[in-house]
Amino acid sequence: MRVFAGQTARVSLHAYESGRIECPAVSVAISQSAASAAVWSLRIEPRFDAQAVVRVLGRVETVPPTMGAHPSSVAAIACAPGAVGWFVEVERVRVERSGAPATAEDGFLDVDLSANPDLLSPGVTALAGAAIGAAEIYSYQAGVVPIGASSVNVPVGGRVLAVSVWQSGAGGTVAVGGGPAVPLPPNGAVQLAPAGGIIGPLAVDFAAFGAAGGYLIERVS
Repeated sequence: MRVFAGQTARVSLHAYESGRIECPAVSVAISQSAASAAVWSLRIEPRFDAQAVVRVLGRVETVPPTMGAHPSSVAAIACAPGAVGWFVEVERVRVERSGAPATAEDGFLDVDLSANPDLLSPGVTALAGAAIGAAEIYSYQAGVVPIGASSVNVPVGGRVLAVSVWQSGAGGTVAVGGGPAVPLPPNGAVQLAPAGGIIGPLAVDFAAFGAAGGYLIERVS
């Protein structure tokens, strides 16, 4: 997709486009004029489950070719276990021409998203020489809650900001870090946001699910 200066555009990739159920990792490729001095912001957002929950995972800024970057390269890779799709918000943020006005060569960027077959460390990684990380503090876990009882382990590190759980039946409960079991409304959802956050590792326990559901765990480092 070609994005022009003055626009804020969203490029998307969905798991179903390649016959997948999930798309936990993505590569962000860019292409521009070899004479471009433009710096572009790429805000990377995974989408979780059919309820279309979207969260910001991180942001990178591109390095312009006039400062040594190759005109065509992979600028960033991102991973969010449980993601079913991705959005990248693209916007030109400045032009590095030492006070000289922008030219037509600075006015566009081609962006392409592709599913990355490798499961990487959760988060956004800016690739050296192509981009610089601007914000990378959030991480997410998402998946399906099976019928009956089950649990999910949250690894060490980071504060758990919120745990969202939903069900398509009745009777399910969720407990975070050994706390009390919280019932879910029939065909509904709950979001638990511990005051001040809870530091991992910890377990999120599900019980009495009469039908499959889903969860999303949000953390910040």
